[in-house]
Amino acid sequence: MARAPTSPIDSIRVEPAVLGAVLLDNALWSQAAPLEPGDFLLPANGIIYSSMRDLMDTGRPVDMITLSVELEQHGELEPIGGVVYLSSLIDGVPDRPSIDHYVSMIRSNAGARHVAHGTEAICELARKGADVSDLRTHLLDLDRLAGQYESSNSPAPIRDFDSVPDLLTLQIDPMDYVVQGLLPRKSLTLWTGIDGTAKTYLAQNLAIAVSTGGKFLGAQCRKLPVLYLDYENPNFVVRSRLELMGAAPGPNLRIWGTWITEQPPQVGSQLLPTIAKAVQPLMIFDPFRYAHGAEENDSTEMMQVMKDLRACVVAGATVIVFHHPAKVEGSTGRGSTAIRGAVDLAYMQELSDETGLITLRCVKNRFGERPVLTIRPDFEEGTFEVTDSPQLAKVMADVEALAEIIRRQPWLAQNQVLERWGGNKNRGIRLLKEYTGSRWEMAPKGRSFLYGPSVQESCTDAGTDDTDSSSQGCPGDRYIGTPPLGGYRSVPIDPGGTENSEKSNTAPEPITKPIAPAKRNEVLI
Repeated sequence: MARAPTSPIDSIRVEPAVLGAVLLDNALWSQAAPLEPGDFLLPANGIIYSSMRDLMDTGRPVDMITLSVELEQHGELEPIGGVVYLSSLIDGVPDRPSIDHYVSMIRSNAGARHVAHGTEAICELARKGADVSDLRTHLLDLDRLAGQYESSNSPAPIRDFDSVPDLLTLQIDPMDYVVQGLLPRKSLTLWTGIDGTAKTYLAQNLAIAVSTGGKFLGAQCRKLPVLYLDYENPNFVVRSRLELMGAAPGPNLRIWGTWITEQPPQVGSQLLPTIAKAVQPLMIFDPFRYAHGAEENDSTEMMQVMKDLRACVVAGATVIVFHHPAKVEGSTGRGSTAIRGAVDLAYMQELSDETGLITLRCVKNRFGERPVLTIRPDFEEGTFEVTDSPQLAKVMADVEALAEIIRRQPWLAQNQVLERWGGNKNRGIRLLKEYTGSRWEMAPKGRSFLYGPSVQESCTDAGTDDTDSSSQGCPGDRYIGTPPLGGYRSVPIDPGGTENSEKSNTAPEPITKPIAPAKRNEVLI
């Protein structure tokens, strides 16, 4: 339900109530802390709030005496109405354990005022003949400012050691994949190769597979919107390749190339994190050298570029930048080491003139395995077939074996799953953690964590295609059994506590041979 609109009269009434409540009970400051002095309609209240913040930041109590002294030292006591006005703040303050609602009302009015003033300023610039691109920049800035006031439940700002959130108490989603085993979701990837190694061809194939929820190099993709920023190729080349690979018009794939009047945005444009936040897409920058104006060998400049890319990831995007190696043998990317240091994954792509095969080697992975794939391309048919990848095949075989155990007997404890699997315990714990949410679900039971099967998330629509329903899931793949505690929750993995050793009523049914990995000879569309 939408919140009822507030008015300036509301702010005039609630601003003194918030200030007075903090004066009477300093413990309420944490609820008032999200406000800024400029959020108050009456300037005097903003000045008082600013002095309160200074007192709290320096560990001093906020009361009538300390506050009046603080204001007087800065020559602000008389301008705000003196001690008489301060005393009036505690008159009629409601006896409430919470002032969150009042703070929300102040923020709502402040946001509306800022938007109104910003709109008026933009209109004035337009009347004075400002360029459309400048006006658009101001509009984006205003949109970003307005977004800061959309939520009434903004957490209090971090101002001391104790206000830093405890990571171990936060609800954190498990790692998920855009491409199973190859590309984690909400990650930053550097993909490097010299010209002529079919990097762009493979990137376009990846874009089609993710936008349709198909397969890429034999691995299942999660269906997501894809924003492909092409800074180099002509439109007729890109279109002919897409058509060869079976792409069709759809709501999930957008290729923004230089053939469009408005050129693809550079890294650092506020439009990119805005799109990332709105649809959480796969973002592909091809080639990276044209996506920014920084000096690639300058570590300071490139650190800022990488921070801007990371901002897109934080906003919800999965980002890949296609780059070129230096001429030095063994290089995994030209330019400053700040580039490779800032990414989560790095892939190196090579094409053999002798065999015609592509080698795709993972040379950095913060999340786990570093697979090496040998790929046979068929450029006439627009297909790519994985011919050899022992590491990835082993991972997929182990994951499938664990999934089969969980399907056979839902909601076993972690140690029970690992006991039936029979592989390395530490590796099994890591795989259970990595693939929670995509291949199985996890639910707590006391201090144990139980595993049950689920509809694969890769079959869930990203929300942009009205023709599909995320509630339908995958044909023939449904929840099995009843999850404990009535729901599915993702919680941190227990690395092998004693509680996880509880036994099932039935004897273990060990898997005597690995589950065969998925075949790799599919057309990857």
